[in-house]
Amino acid sequence: MNTGIFKAIALCIAIALAGCGDVEGLGFLQPPEDGAPVSVKPFTQVEMVQGGVTLVPPAGFCVDPVSVTQTFALLARCDVLGGRNGALDAPLGIMTVSFAKAPNRDALSSATLASSQTSGTVVKQETLAGRTMVQLRGTAPAERFSDVHWRTVDQINGFDVSVALYAPKGSPALSTRGPAIMARVLDGSQSASVAKDVAVRTLRPPTKPKKLF
Repeated sequence: MNTGIFKAIALCIAIALAGCGDVEGLGFLQPPEDGAPVSVKPFTQVEMVQGGVTLVPPAGFCVDPVSVTQTFALLARCDVLGGRNGALDAPLGIMTVSFAKAPNRDALSSATLASSQTSGTVVKQETLAGRTMVQLRGTAPAERFSDVHWRTVDQINGFDVSVALYAPKGSPALSTRGPAIMARVLDGSQSASVAKDVAVRTLRPPTKPKKLF
């Protein structure tokens, strides 16, 4: 499937996933004519939930800047979004990443775990880097897309993070590459968020000592 066809099909999916009634709210799904300048460049990382988490896509993927809210973002291949970084070897696919404040910083909420398996019938599960990756079968989100997709959940900096990966039929993203791609989203975002926290603490001015005399 070439990127032009993928962009057209992705329009239907993104509107449904983002709950968007206005197609103009999803910039990468309305790319300019070939050769025309891109008015809004895709992000290679973005601050979510008031800076609580730094979302970092895996290599070859970017964030659609117009889709971003504080708790939701759409990721796709950089060339599909009009980025100059190229797709590298990333397969065609769309990822959604959602955030919710965790009621318990030491464990994923039951609601987050439940939501990861409510969109279809479980086909199989894999464990990668301590995370459960679930493949579900349901209704295909659009023509030429598969009726199976991957989901996983994790916790970063006190926020429950849900990742879903949708792809066209036959895409390598639907095989064992799917869990690895989602794991890289979570690992990269975890590392960037921790690094930011360390930098903020390091730059914070020390408390003035109390005068003894």
